Amino acid sequence: MASQENINPVGSPFVSERTGLQTLVLATAGWKDEYLEVIHSERVQALAIRVPDDGLSFLGRLTELRGLTLSAGSVRQLATLEALTELEDLTLNTLHRPKMPVDFGAFSKLKRLGIYWNPGFESVFACEQLQSLFMFGPPDADLTRFGGLQGLRRLEFSEGRRLRSLDGADQL
Repeated sequence: MASQENINPVGSPFVSERTGLQTLVLATAGWKDEYLEVIHSERVQALAIRVPDDGLSFLGRLTELRGLTLSAGSVRQLATLEALTELEDLTLNTLHRPKMPVDFGAFSKLKRLGIYWNPGFESVFACEQLQSLFMFGPPDADLTRFGGLQGLRRLEFSEGRRLRSLDGADQL
């Protein structure tokens, strides 16, 4: 397994530090069971993975992960994520539709979250411990629902065309 000091062929798995966590980066390969050994031997705390199909069952074996960047355009359900209760940093690059419910309450340690908005992500508005939130395509015309995010220090939107008012900003 290559490390950040080595030059890697494009797409090869490598271990690198990201957001302060030792991260296994799987840009094109998807999951292979042999990566479990790498995670343990390299003391990997986070995973950045592109999943080319609908298979996320491998995440059930990675419950100690503190960080996850998941690029998964074919995924149709995300409930497996809820087993990752140690997550502090989560990025979900998934589709807007179909609705894919996630109980963000399962992530009591979550500090940083990046998501493409999905109607199944309603529970994100109850994540009081969140410190940083990036949301692509926010769902509302104002900021009222974000007021419950009492720990929020940074809020970023992309493609916020629905946002028409800053009502609720005073609660942030």
